[in-house]
Amino acid sequence: EAEVTHDTLPGQWEGDTLASVAAVESADVPQEESGQSLGWLFLLAFGGGLLGLLTPCVFPMIPMTVSYFMKHGGRKQAVFYGLSIVVIYLLVGILLSALFGQGAANAISTHWLPNVLFTLIFIAFAFSLLGYYEINLPASWINGSDKKAESAGLLGTFFMALTLVLVSFSCTLPIAGAVALGAAGGSFLAPLVGMLGFSLAFALPFTLFAFFPGWLSGLPKSGGWMNTLKVSLAFVELAFAFKFLSVPDQVYHWHILDREVFLSIWIVLFGMLGAYLLGKLRFPLDGEMPVQRNAFRFTTAVAVWCFVVYLIPGLWGAPLQAVSGWLPPMSTQDFVLSSYAAPLSETETSSHRYADRLKAPAGWSACFEYDEVLSEARAAGRPALLVFTGHGCVNCRLMEQAVLADTRVREKVRAQLTPAFLYVDDKVLELPEEAAAAPGTEQRFKWLGEKNAWLEGSLFHQNAQPCHVLVDPSDGRVLAGPLFYETDVEKYLAFLESGIRNFQKKP
Repeated sequence: EAEVTHDTLPGQWEGDTLASVAAVESADVPQEESGQSLGWLFLLAFGGGLLGLLTPCVFPMIPMTVSYFMKHGGRKQAVFYGLSIVVIYLLVGILLSALFGQGAANAISTHWLPNVLFTLIFIAFAFSLLGYYEINLPASWINGSDKKAESAGLLGTFFMALTLVLVSFSCTLPIAGAVALGAAGGSFLAPLVGMLGFSLAFALPFTLFAFFPGWLSGLPKSGGWMNTLKVSLAFVELAFAFKFLSVPDQVYHWHILDREVFLSIWIVLFGMLGAYLLGKLRFPLDGEMPVQRNAFRFTTAVAVWCFVVYLIPGLWGAPLQAVSGWLPPMSTQDFVLSSYAAPLSETETSSHRYADRLKAPAGWSACFEYDEVLSEARAAGRPALLVFTGHGCVNCRLMEQAVLADTRVREKVRAQLTPAFLYVDDKVLELPEEAAAAPGTEQRFKWLGEKNAWLEGSLFHQNAQPCHVLVDPSDGRVLAGPLFYETDVEKYLAFLESGIRNFQKKP
């Protein structure tokens, strides 16, 4: 295993500018991580598009629209119709990329305004899906698009696709919106990949059924099952609404949705969904449905209640690893049974700067500030482990639960490393005057989060979280990393070992 060295070290400064670093190397880190993330985003968005097809706004339009093309436009027009749907959603993705480009993605996706706005939108649309009222775009928008669709040729076909997108707005916006806001926290390509996956799934049946019209007879008829799907989606939307709200709640330290409060809300919501699927709840648009005759509905109710039972121990501190990334961190929970709590390190974190407002996960003793961790690591003669993380980072919570809570990892870090959790999205904790300056530059920062984000980008040329880097505290030399999302404990231990060996090899 080769030792990691650089001619110009990330921690060195030339005059008033940061010395350039061509690359940060590590034999242990898979370099295709971003490609894997985009691949998962595409698959999730594609699944969201398929789900959107089953909504009452869209499903009945499939046979009606395809039948029109079979009579008037033919297969070529149908293919162009599907491509037009993809183009419309890609234009939305381009707009999102322009607004939430790579540099501003994290700031936008963790700011209170878009998250609170989406919380309100999801709640409003959820009550609409429950049947209490209807949400529609202005009729003039739809009528104007529909009139242009009456014109012949490809332009008319494009406006037919636009009309479909507008008509399906009330059912698909919450799904597409979740894809869009989730993608905004990623790379510049993420919104494009998300909208491409969603639109391909959304446009696919219109093209396929045009080529194989015999399949239309096999489609199930619209009926009560569609309203059941609408109501089920409403409960899922309400659950996601509180997930969006939990992001600024952590970033701004509101402490409205601590872990046990968040879990209580989810338990009640999914409990009500299970009761609805068993026929114990009815909403305005529900008819009389013989629940006992519907095997799929009953099976889904059993699965939902199993999920509710799984969540309940979390109220007393159970880790709930399967959903830990979606929950507020364990440090926000007031009551944790001792059997669930991770053992604390010998040295309490109370002496560390910001320890009164920030908590290290998994019982770790850690710093929360870059200069402090380098100072402590130099005094101890150890490498420094820098963990760039975020309050609103789902993958950070998953990695904390899967890897950082592991006993072997905790013991190795406590015995041989000095760790720091550097939150890049904290917008509340103010820096003291002596720590506000960026080293070697004229730039100054007000918030701890913005300085940590700047350090990650300037020193290590990264802006993703989680991002783990082992450095030599004496000169800032990169010993191992950056390592991104990794849930394999053995690989993470190998990453730590490589950094420790490189530190021991120094002249």
